Amino acid sequence: MNTLSAGEVATDWGIRCLRSSSSMFTKVQNLTKNITTQGTDSASRVLADSLFQIGSGSAAFGGEVDISGVAIYSRPLSDDELNAVATWWRKRMLRLGIVV
Repeated sequence: MNTLSAGEVATDWGIRCLRSSSSMFTKVQNLTKNITTQGTDSASRVLADSLFQIGSGSAAFGGEVDISGVAIYSRPLSDDELNAVATWWRKRMLRLGIVV
């Protein structure tokens, strides 16, 4: 398993996910490159009051961002569930001519 600093390129197409809950450390993954990083702060996450805008890094960032799709779940997915969702996204992206 690599860390995000080892090979992550923000402009490359990829399947990226973030899992977080009060019962686990935050885990960020690029499933395309098998790159993972996990937080070390055991404090519960506090909800942010800023808007999240799909298609841009945040509501405050006006630049363009290419996002083909987004899935948001009300709980963190297990590794098996995440792999099943990633398989579905890979098939969808391949139909669009994008290999992830």
